[in-house]
Amino acid sequence: MSDFEALRMNEVDSIDDFAGKISGVANKLSELGASVKDGTLVKKLFNSVPSKYLQVLASLEQLFDVDEMPFEEAIGRLKAYEKRVKKDDKQGNQLLLTREKWSARTKRVSGEPQRHGATSSEGRGWGKTRGRGRGRHSGGRGGATLSRLDGASGSRDKQHI
Repeated sequence: MSDFEALRMNEVDSIDDFAGKISGVANKLSELGASVKDGTLVKKLFNSVPSKYLQVLASLEQLFDVDEMPFEEAIGRLKAYEKRVKKDDKQGNQLLLTREKWSARTKRVSGEPQRHGATSSEGRGWGKTRGRGRGRHSGGRGGATLSRLDGASGSRDKQHI
C-alpha cells in the first residue's frame, strides 16, 4: 500500500504512463488480496497529477461524482486535455520558428533586393497604394497634392473630372 500512496506524476510523464503505473500497483494489491475501487484510483490519479491539470480537475470534480467515476473515464478525460495542451504547445513552437525565420529575413544584407518593393516605385508592392486613400503617396489619380490645390481657397481643381 505504501507504493500506491507514494506514486506521484512527474511533469514529463504522460497520463497514459502514470495511469499504467497506478494500474500496475493496483493489480499487485489485488493479487495480495486487497481490492482497490475505481473511486480510489480516480482520487489517486487526480491528487497526483501536476499543477498544469488543476483547471480540468476542478471542472471534472464539479461536474462528476469522483467516487462513482470509472477509472478509464477519468484517464480518457485527462488524456483529451493533455492532447489539447500538447497541440497548443506545438503551435506555439511553430510561431516561434516563424519569428526566427522572420528575424533572419529582416537581417539580410542591404545589397539584396527587398521583396514587396517597399522602396521601389514599380509593381504593386507595399510601397504603392490602391484605392481612394489620400495623403499616403504623392501623385496618382485622386491624390490631393499641392500642385492641384486652387490657390488660397483650398478647393480642388475639378476641370479634369
